Amino acid sequence: MRRLWPVFFLLLQFSLGGCAYLSSQSSNLPDKIDSLLKQEQYGKALDILDYVKPTDKDYATLMSQKKHIQQLATRLESSTIKAGKKYISQKEWYQAQMVYEQALDKYPQSKKLHIAQQHFLQQRKIYLQQLELILLINKANWLIGNAAVQKKMQHALPNDYERYPALRNYDQEVIDTGDKLTVCLKQALDKNNYKLARTCLQLAEKIGSPDIDQQTLASARKTLARVKGTRISKRNTETLALIAELKQGYSHDNLRRARQQLDVLAKHPGADPESIQLQKELGTLFRKGIDQGIAGGSRQYSQGHIEEALQIWTDLNSIDPGNQKLAEHIDRAEHVMEKLDRLSKEGAKIKPPDTKE
Repeated sequence: MRRLWPVFFLLLQFSLGGCAYLSSQSSNLPDKIDSLLKQEQYGKALDILDYVKPTDKDYATLMSQKKHIQQLATRLESSTIKAGKKYISQKEWYQAQMVYEQALDKYPQSKKLHIAQQHFLQQRKIYLQQLELILLINKANWLIGNAAVQKKMQHALPNDYERYPALRNYDQEVIDTGDKLTVCLKQALDKNNYKLARTCLQLAEKIGSPDIDQQTLASARKTLARVKGTRISKRNTETLALIAELKQGYSHDNLRRARQQLDVLAKHPGADPESIQLQKELGTLFRKGIDQGIAGGSRQYSQGHIEEALQIWTDLNSIDPGNQKLAEHIDRAEHVMEKLDRLSKEGAKIKPPDTKE
C-alpha cells in the first residue's frame, strides 16, 4: 500500500493540475480568485494562478492577488504550527489534529504544514505507546496480585472450574500478558532501555505464564547482569577519581561533584565490597571537605569579615543543603548583617560585632 501512495499522489497532482489549468482560462478569473480567497482556499487559488501568463488581460490584478494570497498562506503556516505546538504541549491531541487538517485543507501543498503534521503524528504515537506500556504494567501487577485468590477459587471448584468464564479468562490473560511482557523485554533491550527491561523481566518472572519463553528470560538476565556490572565498574572508576582529587585538596567544584556522585550511589548502591568501601571513603572525604569549608568561614567571621564568611557558608550550603551546622552559621551571620545594616541606616556608631564563638 505504501508503494502505491506516491503513484496515487502523482496522479492526484496531475488531476488537480488539469482542473487548475482549466480554471485559469476563466473570463472572470479575478472574481473567481476573490471567491476562493473568501473561502480561504489558498492552495486552489495559487494552483490556478500558476497557469496565468503575462499576456492575460488581468495579469497585473492577478499577480497582486497572488502576492496577497501567498502572504496569507505564510501566516496560516505560522499560526497553525504555533497552535499545534501549544495543543501538543497541553496533550490536547485531537485539537492539534484538527488544526493541521483544517490548515492543510486550505493550503494542501504546504511542505511546512506536512512536516509539522508528521512530527505531531509521531509525538502522538510515542505518547500512546507510553500509555499502552503503563496499562500493560498495571495489568501485569493486577494479575500477579490476584494469583493467590485465583488459586484458592480453583482449589474450591476443582470440578466446576471450567464453568466459570472469569476464571478461564484470568488464565488466558496471564498467557497473553506474559507474551506482551516478553515483547516489551526484547524491545527495551534493543533500545538499551535497561530500566524498562528490568521491570518487564521482573513482571514476566512473577506472572507465572506456562507459555512464556524461559530462554528469552534467561538471556535477558545475563544481559542485564552484564550491564549492571559495567555500570558498577564505571561508577567505581568515577568514585576513585573523585577520591584521589579530594585527597589533593578541596574546592567548590570537586565538593559539588562529590555530592552528585554520592547521590547517584545512594540511588544505585553496589552490593560488592569494593563499591561499599569506595562509597564510604568518598562520603568521609566529602564531610571532611565541608567541615574544612565551615571552619574557613568561621575564621573570617571571627576576624569581623561577616560578609565573606556568609558567602563561604552560602556556597557550601548550595552543595550540602541539609547540613544543620551550616544552617546555624548562616542564620547567625544573616542576623548580624541585618543588625549592621539597620544601625548604618540609623546613623549610629557601629561597633564591631561580638565575633567570639
